Amino acid sequence: MMGADNERAEGPQTMLLVEEGIRKVDTEFACISYLTPWRWCNQAVRWLAWKTGTTLAGLVLPDTWSWEKIVGSPAVQGRGGCSLSACTVCTEAQHRMIYDRLHGSGSFRWRVEVPPTTLRMECIKKEAWNPEEGGKVEHVLEVVVGMGGLPTMDDDYFLPVVGLNKYPGPYKTQMLGLTEYVKPLTAIETARLIRQRGPIIGALAVNPPHYFSYRADAKQRAKRVYRGCPESAIIARKAAWHAVVCFEYRFVKSLIGEELQLKIMDSHSPDGPRRWICFDAFDRFCLPVICRPPCPRPSSSE
Repeated sequence: MMGADNERAEGPQTMLLVEEGIRKVDTEFACISYLTPWRWCNQAVRWLAWKTGTTLAGLVLPDTWSWEKIVGSPAVQGRGGCSLSACTVCTEAQHRMIYDRLHGSGSFRWRVEVPPTTLRMECIKKEAWNPEEGGKVEHVLEVVVGMGGLPTMDDDYFLPVVGLNKYPGPYKTQMLGLTEYVKPLTAIETARLIRQRGPIIGALAVNPPHYFSYRADAKQRAKRVYRGCPESAIIARKAAWHAVVCFEYRFVKSLIGEELQLKIMDSHSPDGPRRWICFDAFDRFCLPVICRPPCPRPSSSE
């Protein structure tokens, strides 16, 4: 978990970027072809997708979507290491998603270095993280970008990362009434981001005894949803900032409309565990930018 003193509101950056190399518009158009037999309507939908800068599949956003098959295994954290674990798992998942799209399901063969010893030492060196206070996800990702990516268990290969995207979430902006100044992601935008771009990293405040009781690894617990904690718990140091990997979403009907819930991969045990968390509990999201496939590890002289 990240230290409570690492709290900071994020700036607006809500434009959802779509990798040109993985859009595959013609293929994804098949998912809505059943909606109409009329060619003119199909052309209108294509035009709308082009004008909104999204994929055609993104226009028909499903009520639920999961990247369970590509998220991989948890990286069990050490003391204060949730941000290291989340960045590690999300980077590997992003590479697996893109590589499998290009070469076929199950073709990605690399495993990122776990525990992330190299990343840990580099973050300590750059003062982006320490075991006592933890570290912000975006600071850790900046170190990853500076390293050029993350090493794998195969000593000869590296998983390149060229940048990061940051997105403010609803938690702090709603609590402090900053919606006029900071434009957080909406529930629809967040679901579409996960649907189109794969697993993302989420940061939220948690109160450990209560938070740990929520698990999504059993059917009888599937309806239990963690809804965050009040700001007073953070001020009283009864809560801490925590980083997780969001890999699945679902829209659930409630008395006030539809609620977005995100399924996350945690880093406290070999099984994660997985938990369902209400979208409104998230303070911000981050996404590592992947533009190159796994490549030979850079030599120390470079």
